[in-house]
Amino acid sequence: MDPNETLRRMRAAIRAYRRGERLLVDGTDAGDRAVEYAEDLDKWLSGGGFLPDAWQANLKKWRQAAYNAGRQAEATARYNAGQIGDDKPMSE
Repeated sequence: MDPNETLRRMRAAIRAYRRGERLLVDGTDAGDRAVEYAEDLDKWLSGGGFLPDAWQANLKKWRQAAYNAGRQAEATARYNAGQIGDDKPMSE
């Protein structure tokens, strides 16, 4: 399976459905087809397949944001527990 092509087709089916074009060129229901493409991507990704390129572009940003959020939560918890404060340096 080509996840890039599947994502492209899924997005096109969603756009058609939102425009009120319930049937695609091949006569299939746009909503049903979008669901099929989503299920195909889910199966692909759950089986260890790689992300579509459009989704990989943001992966580094998401990982950094998650890391930063984790560090902030850790610092907040330590501060609330009295382990760090204005007079106590935060160590690694």
